[in-house]
Amino acid sequence: MRSLFSRVPSLALCVLALSLALIACERHERQQGGKNAVMGSPEYKAVENVSLVAHTSNVAEVAPKVGSSGPDGAALFAASCAACHQATGQGVPGAFPPLDGSLYVTSNNVERLASIMLYGLQGPITVKGTVYQNIMLPQGAMKDEELAAIANYIRNTWSNKAGGIEAAVFTKMRQKWGQRGQFTIEELGVEPGA
Repeated sequence: MRSLFSRVPSLALCVLALSLALIACERHERQQGGKNAVMGSPEYKAVENVSLVAHTSNVAEVAPKVGSSGPDGAALFAASCAACHQATGQGVPGAFPPLDGSLYVTSNNVERLASIMLYGLQGPITVKGTVYQNIMLPQGAMKDEELAAIANYIRNTWSNKAGGIEAAVFTKMRQKWGQRGQFTIEELGVEPGA
């Protein structure tokens, strides 16, 4: 009699382990995201292309769409531009101009912005009433699609709300200017009120 009771706990553990394994298998095979799925539950599956954060910010406006195979403008900006212009787009006072609220960024003159990004800029430039005397390095080694992704990111991030730029604008400016050095802002046109 004693030997039967000593086996019951191990038998119970085996039955419990088998039951949990069967439940896990059934749950894995079940269709995810049913109509009654609750966010955070195992059955929940996000179907929107923006996160909860995007519903309370302007992230959705610049976030790449699900399935988008184009370059990530935010990541490219972080890697190539944020060191000078900062992740906030505020630049470095006295050294590098802000992009947030800059008429050079949000202007309809997208060819000027494309030319600056491709070939760089040297000499004084006034942005938001402050004169900056520094050099912007050319970014022309990037693909036109990557430059367009960055341009679209900076034109629609922070307080900026401007239209998009197609990669074709960068292609056109490469063809127009060919091999050359950095521009001065006077060559490309000073933005009134900048």
